[in-house]
Amino acid sequence: MVLPDYSKSLAELTSLPIGATRSRTNFLGRQGHAWLTTPLVKLSAEEVRQLMTSEYKCYLLVPLAVGHLELDPCLFGLLKIVLDYKDFPWLEDPTLVRRLRRIIDSALSDLNEWDGTAEIVSEANQHERVMMESWAFFERRLSKVE
Repeated sequence: MVLPDYSKSLAELTSLPIGATRSRTNFLGRQGHAWLTTPLVKLSAEEVRQLMTSEYKCYLLVPLAVGHLELDPCLFGLLKIVLDYKDFPWLEDPTLVRRLRRIIDSALSDLNEWDGTAEIVSEANQHERVMMESWAFFERRLSKVE
C-alpha cells in the first residue's frame, strides 16, 4: 500500500465534501472543516481520533493514527478505533499490521505496570478488556480474509 502525502490535507487527497461543512454553525462542522483542510502531518492524535469517528471517516487516517500510537500506545480510545476500523485494507500492508501488533503488546505491557488504588487498577482492567475484545475482532477479520 502506498501511503499518502501527509503534507496534504484530507480535502486535497480525497473527494470528501468540505464545502457544506464551512457553512455549519455547530462546533463539529466548523472544526471538521478546519481538520479537513489541515495538512495531515499537523493533526494531533485527538484530532485524528475525532475525525475517524465522525462523518469524515477516511482510511487514509489509519496509518497516521498508527504513527501517533507508536509514540503513545496508551491512547486507548484511538487504539480501539484503529482496531475496530473495518474499511482499511489491512492485508495490503502487512508492515502496518505488524506495527499495530507491537503497539498492542506495548499497551498491554504498560497496563500491567499500572498500580495504586483500586480505582486505577479497575481502570487498567477495563482498558485491557476493551482492548482485548477489539484486538480479537481485528485478528478475526484478518483470518477471514487470509
